[in-house]
Amino acid sequence: MKRLLVMYGAIHVNVLLVSLYLAGWLNGAWLPVLQVTFLALLLWGWKRFKIPKRNLSLKERGLWVCGSLGVMVSMALIMSALFSGSEPNQETLVTVQDRIPVLSFILFLLNASVVEEVFYREVLWGVLSQPVVQVLLTSFLFALAHHPSSLFTWVLYGSLGLTLGVVRGQTDCLTSTLIHLSWNGIVCFLSLL
Repeated sequence: MKRLLVMYGAIHVNVLLVSLYLAGWLNGAWLPVLQVTFLALLLWGWKRFKIPKRNLSLKERGLWVCGSLGVMVSMALIMSALFSGSEPNQETLVTVQDRIPVLSFILFLLNASVVEEVFYREVLWGVLSQPVVQVLLTSFLFALAHHPSSLFTWVLYGSLGLTLGVVRGQTDCLTSTLIHLSWNGIVCFLSLL
C-alpha cells in the first residue's frame, strides 16, 4: 500500500514541477535539473524495487512496440475522423508546451510515461489479482486520470490504457513503458510541427 501511495504522489510531482515553473517559482535553469533528478529517482526506484521484467528478445519487444503503436495510432485516427473539436486535456498540453522550454516539455512527457506505467501497470497491477481486472481497472483509472471530457477522450485514453494493459499482461512493465514513451514521443513530435 505504501508503494501505491508513493507512486500515486509521484505522478503529481511531475505536474507540480511544471506548475511551479509556470507560477514563476522556478526559473528555466532549475526546471530541467529537477525533472532530470525526478527521472533519476524514478529509475532508481525501478531498480530498487526490482520491477520484474521478462527476458524478451529485442525483436520480440520491437514487435510488441510497433504493433501496439500501430493499434493506438489507428484508433486515434479513427476517433479523430469520427469526432471533431478540441479537447481540454490536449488544449492544456498545448498551452503548457507553448509556455515552457522544449527540453522541459520533453522531460515532462518522459517522466509522465515512466511514472504512469510504474503506477498503473506495475504497482497497482500487483495489488490486483485477476488478469481481466488488472487490465480493465488500470485502463479505466488511466483514462480517468487524463480528464476525459467527451466520448472521444474516454475512448481514446481508454483504448490507450487497454492496449498498454494487454501489452503489460503479455510482456512486462518495461515494454508497456516503451510503448507509452513512443506514444508520447509521437504526440510531442506532431505538436512541434
